[in-house]
Amino acid sequence: MLDELSETLVELDNVKNNLRRKSQELESGFEVQSLYGFNPVAAGGENIPEQGGDLDEFDPIELDRYSQLNLIIRSLNEISVDVNSIYSTMTSLAGDLRGQVGKQQLTMRLMQDKLMRIRMTPLSSISRFLFRTVRDTARRLKKNVNLNIIGEDVYMDRFVWAKMMDPLMHILRNCVDHGIESNDRRMELGKDKTGSIVLEAEQHSRFVVLRISDDGSGIDLDLVRKKLKAEGLVDDPEALDDKELFSWLFRPSFTTKEDVSQISGRGVGLDVVRRNIQELRGTVRLENNPGGGAVFEFQIPFTLSVNRAIMISVAGRLFAVPLQEIIEVRHFSSDELENGEGVSVQWNDENIPVENLGFYLQLGVSDVCPDTGSEGVLAIIFEAAGGDLHCVSIGSVVEQREIIVKDLGSHLTHVPGISGVTVTPSGSLVPILNLSELVETVVEQPDSKAEIHTELSLNEPLKVLIVDDSISVRHSVARLIESRSWKQRQAVDGLDALAQLESFMPDVIVLDIEMPRMNGYELKSNLNSHGLYRDIPVVMLTSRSSEKHREKARELGVEHYLTKPYQEETFIRLLEEIGTR
Repeated sequence: MLDELSETLVELDNVKNNLRRKSQELESGFEVQSLYGFNPVAAGGENIPEQGGDLDEFDPIELDRYSQLNLIIRSLNEISVDVNSIYSTMTSLAGDLRGQVGKQQLTMRLMQDKLMRIRMTPLSSISRFLFRTVRDTARRLKKNVNLNIIGEDVYMDRFVWAKMMDPLMHILRNCVDHGIESNDRRMELGKDKTGSIVLEAEQHSRFVVLRISDDGSGIDLDLVRKKLKAEGLVDDPEALDDKELFSWLFRPSFTTKEDVSQISGRGVGLDVVRRNIQELRGTVRLENNPGGGAVFEFQIPFTLSVNRAIMISVAGRLFAVPLQEIIEVRHFSSDELENGEGVSVQWNDENIPVENLGFYLQLGVSDVCPDTGSEGVLAIIFEAAGGDLHCVSIGSVVEQREIIVKDLGSHLTHVPGISGVTVTPSGSLVPILNLSELVETVVEQPDSKAEIHTELSLNEPLKVLIVDDSISVRHSVARLIESRSWKQRQAVDGLDALAQLESFMPDVIVLDIEMPRMNGYELKSNLNSHGLYRDIPVVMLTSRSSEKHREKARELGVEHYLTKPYQEETFIRLLEEIGTR
């Protein structure tokens, strides 16, 4: 509104100046005509009569004569004065309005700060849950472990703490289970019988850094290599460096544990931790000290409601990118671009491929390589989870501003690469990009850079009912299903599943065996006795791998049986096959 008023004032000032200039030109012309005795000419070619009559006895020096043209000039001068007065009044009002808007903005900032202080809570508000997690896990594993928390007075948004609870508790359980050795083994190694875990919190500008370390055995990278080799995931694990091996620990369903327990090895792990951190627009860093423990470091914005971001244009669409995700925004000239299999740039002695952000956003861009042309490219350099550097080309940077972050609502709980939306002053919704998640979503799907058309995509989205008593498993499977734009509904056991079926008819049911109230076998038996549900395909997803359990499932008509941990690609391929039948 203020911008429009300012533009109106500029236009009014131009009109005022033009009016004054024309009036002066007419006045000068009239004086010349009077001086040389010419009668002014009207638009139709007729002379404009001068004043006469009873005033002829006066000499022009004694009494001014006013022709019609002279009257017009005087009228124009008066109008110019009026316009100038209106302009001055509007300018004064605009100044007052700017002052009022400034006061309102200051008041809004003060209110926002007060609301933020209300939302902020210290680490101590959740510390009792963390102590209990370590204590209960250590008791269950018969280990002596102490947890020391440093920085309990560090504050973050209570919503952020709530989202961090699951990752923190999972890492602490991992430290006790995977990291801290048994009491006897620690004595053999000359360590204190009681293991130590330290959780340290520090405030850094708009971020909070959480660091979890232990004095255990660290990460056995040789065991990771053996697991990769045994499962055929990598042809030559010995060629992988530590950083690449760490990235495998964050892959879905990957675990080095051979046995299945309530604590680990159930098909969910650090991949869930990473996803939760990415949803908070944070980063994860892992350090390893073989024989001396491991360190997990999380860097998280202390609030998600207000953020500074740059507004960028990609393929004619407007997006926001939080500043904390960006290392550098830079224009690379055509001479700086290296062309090989694709386009890449040298940045800080590293060769980074340049990819088109419009391709990842599916904005009608058919090639992942940017169109460099003779002017080069404007690109954003950022660090993805695991420390890999990425470079994506964009159209332009519109502005940098502070944004209010809105979530996507319950109907869009998780859209890969989109962490929320913000509202522009004009009322338009602008998606907020999570570049790290957006790129990794494509990296984790090998065929995603090729245009794929399946029979399933031509029909209605696949509908999946997930029945499992483990919330972690349900959420892990749900995220996987939603990443394919399928629909999902969750149930905590067999009875809940029967209730869900009254309002949700799935194309396939993903079913666990061991659940309270009604287990998987009992639910399948109930479905078989109901004609409407008898033919719904069922995929058993369970930690039970014995032949006896498989045989029981076959007797009930279950054709698909997967054990935890499961391979994500195998699971998705199976659901696609079921959906295209």
